[in-house]
Amino acid sequence: MKHHFPVLVDEVIENLAIKKNGIYIDCTLGFAGHSSEILKKINEKGFLIGFDLDPYALKKAKEKLQYVKNKKFSLYHKSYCEFPETLYELGIKKVDGFLFDLGISSHQIDSEHRGFSYARKSKLDMRFNPENQLDAKEYLYNINEKELILLIQTYAEISHAKKVAKKIIDMTEQNKMETTEDLKKAIYDSLGGCNNKILSRVFQSIRIGVNDEINNFKKTLKLAPQFLKKGGRIAVISFHSIEDRIVKHFFKKNILMNEYDYFKPERNCSDYSFKIITKKPIVASKKEILANSRSKSAKLRIAELV
Repeated sequence: MKHHFPVLVDEVIENLAIKKNGIYIDCTLGFAGHSSEILKKINEKGFLIGFDLDPYALKKAKEKLQYVKNKKFSLYHKSYCEFPETLYELGIKKVDGFLFDLGISSHQIDSEHRGFSYARKSKLDMRFNPENQLDAKEYLYNINEKELILLIQTYAEISHAKKVAKKIIDMTEQNKMETTEDLKKAIYDSLGGCNNKILSRVFQSIRIGVNDEINNFKKTLKLAPQFLKKGGRIAVISFHSIEDRIVKHFFKKNILMNEYDYFKPERNCSDYSFKIITKKPIVASKKEILANSRSKSAKLRIAELV
């Protein structure tokens, strides 16, 4: 079984400027590839907090982190959006750093029953948290055509989003949208054939909708500076151009970009300002890409609260 290969680990650890007695939040814990390295950098007075919606990933992360001796950590099966409540419960007012790795894990993609990939035949699921009620099948049966067109136009960034959305809706109305194969067929037939890149992008856009990924990220990003110490850093690894633009504009201009209309940003996020640590996003080396092809689209941006 394949596990997630964390990307840009050395670059994250170096640029987070980890303090030995610092408190750090890994908002997207996964299999603790980044968190295990953070733990190695802090001392017995430091503390790591991790969040993940996937109970299997959380279990594996806990097993891994237990091997890092004499270090304190606490892991939570909940959305990173809930970090303020968790900090309140822990009696912590501010932390030294946040890390977001917005990529989907190799294990999730390769798990046949999760329904994330067009290359795996399974039920339409796509939930990060399998305990949530609304899976991809229910999501597609409840969305209207106009909403689906906007979703695909925005997050798949492909031509002919209207054709794809119409075919998907037609199949749901005929009760023929049950599996990843059905969704793949709808995309393929609507375009009279297509390549894997288009299939991947449409699947990705629906996954983003099912898990409300962009809204959750923007909400958390807006809150983070309130709980960050001066000199503390936020690191974000993104895999989608929209995610990267959101991070870039938030760090540089303190605004949250409107992904549906770039000319209407959500202004006046807060009174906080950042020093940009990464003038240009850090990307994976050729060596890392050869070892893990999924690192090719990763972009790391880091900023420091001033």
